[in-house]
Amino acid sequence: MLEIADDLVAMRVKAVTFSGGGEPLIYPHLVEIIERLEAANIRITALSNRSQFKAKIADAFAEYGT
Repeated sequence: MLEIADDLVAMRVKAVTFSGGGEPLIYPHLVEIIERLEAANIRITALSNRSQFKAKIADAFAEYGT
């Protein structure tokens, strides 16, 4: 996923939505991915049931989410 994030940055993607394949917020490196995308001015959002919307994940989306 970190390599994909770097590819998205290199391709100058404007926005990313995390969704599908289950609950996207349980991915263990999601905060790092969000921070990497945000550093490249890529807007982020997620389709989630919010069951895992707490602690560092909540902070990352509060600061960087659109």
